[in-house]
Amino acid sequence: LLRLFRLLRFLKLLKALFTGDMSWASSQEFEVFMSTVIALNAVVMSLELDVQWGGWTWIENIFLAIYLTELLVRLKREGRSFFCSCSTLFWNYLDSTIVLGGVIDLWLMPGINLFRSAI
Repeated sequence: LLRLFRLLRFLKLLKALFTGDMSWASSQEFEVFMSTVIALNAVVMSLELDVQWGGWTWIENIFLAIYLTELLVRLKREGRSFFCSCSTLFWNYLDSTIVLGGVIDLWLMPGINLFRSAI
């Protein structure tokens, strides 16, 4: 029952997040946050090469969830101009490709492999 309430609270938070105007997504604070996440991800990637630890997958999933959320927020905020704006066209397509590749690699392929092993 407690898990159900947590899920409902999370869904309520997501609804409030995605029904707003998303103006915070173009703020300086959000840009600094995303830059910090990218820098931390670079540090984690370098640590993954040297430190053997089973928890790296969890950290990668957290980073991917943050990147996916940022991409979805930008898509919601900019609408169709996300893929048509000349000034950010290259970066938007690059971000989309990288995040989509991460979703396929970290979330979709393990699910497919789990499904195949169950059959």
